[in-house]
Amino acid sequence: MQYFKLEIRTVNSSDAFVNDIIIDKSIYELIDEGVSLKDTLVCVEATIKNSSGDRNDFLLYRSYFPLISDRVKDVLESFSEDLPYLEFFKIRFNKDIKKSYWFVNILDNIDAIDRDNSEYTLFPDFMGAKAGKIESINSMTLKESVIAKRNIFRLTEQETYVMISEKLHEAFFNIGITGFEVCSF
Repeated sequence: MQYFKLEIRTVNSSDAFVNDIIIDKSIYELIDEGVSLKDTLVCVEATIKNSSGDRNDFLLYRSYFPLISDRVKDVLESFSEDLPYLEFFKIRFNKDIKKSYWFVNILDNIDAIDRDNSEYTLFPDFMGAKAGKIESINSMTLKESVIAKRNIFRLTEQETYVMISEKLHEAFFNIGITGFEVCSF
């Protein structure tokens, strides 16, 4: 199966986007680690810009911090094999908007990069805790046996990458989900 990096994008300069997320810094640092936030987070406070503009199904904030509409949540919930790896937290905006949005926390990052068949750059030794970890990826091959049946996941080696399967991408495309692109390697 083919997998893509999920890229959250605005379509037009007048699109609504999230300017800031207001959560405790200690929680913020856990988001890309693939750990549960159920016991520490109830909802997410956010400030929205261009609130009268078009509101895509994926709202732009940061690509590793997926903010999704009810439509995207419904699609994700239809992939039952992924439900044990997803937590949804309601977003409360600084302005009243009619559409509901959620922050989706993706659990259990996967060590899926086939390092022997991928091209990447490592952080240098002087980078402390990051030394030896992947800094950037030029081309990537994934170990499908490790991914198993997951359709959405983060990579252990590059936790800011949210990866989606071809099957999930098609589901988004078929119902016209907006505010995202995919990048293949």
